[in-house]
Amino acid sequence: MIARQLISESQVKPLSINDSCAEALVKMTQCQLSSMPVTDGEKLVGIVHEYDIITAKDSEILVNKVIDEDNVFAVENEHFFEVLTKIASFKSQIMPVVDAEGVYIGLINQNDIIRYYAETYAIAEQGSIIVIETTKAEYSLSEVTRVIEQEGALIMTSFITTQPNSTNLLLTLKIDHLELGRIIKALERYSYIIHATFQEQEYKDDLQERYDMLMTYLNV
Repeated sequence: MIARQLISESQVKPLSINDSCAEALVKMTQCQLSSMPVTDGEKLVGIVHEYDIITAKDSEILVNKVIDEDNVFAVENEHFFEVLTKIASFKSQIMPVVDAEGVYIGLINQNDIIRYYAETYAIAEQGSIIVIETTKAEYSLSEVTRVIEQEGALIMTSFITTQPNSTNLLLTLKIDHLELGRIIKALERYSYIIHATFQEQEYKDDLQERYDMLMTYLNV
């Protein structure tokens, strides 16, 4: 997935360098955004933030006078991870996307990132979640997969997180079964520690929390 493919379906028309702060604030309210891209013709020149507009001495000052000095943007062929890192690093609600010539082509917002993150980890598919605690030395996804498949279930997605001040890993698995009793017992027979289990809504809430944690981690 690249930046161009992440652009919001509901297109946001950028501000112009000739817009006043008052006009910009109205457009931000209409778009329900606290930051917006600014263009000079077709070229992106930066981002303005609601706070900078509100604190401007004169509401008739043009937005190009309060543009953020950090001209943050993603080039259309940048990978999802690069976009995510930039959003986290600059604590930005939005990420303008430009082509190789610097022409503004669209906007990515945090909701687009969350949507892609959710789709990637198969939230829409029916199933449940198992979180297994293990050590780095003992970790084997192929072994865990074998145990689970023996019980007639499939792993739909998986990811690993580390624990602070610990050598242990948390292996989170999305399983295509709603009933986890047999699978948990099978894993425990192989001495796997079941750290947690989740049903659908619990999983969605947990995924949002993990997204927030990921953004915080990338910003460190």
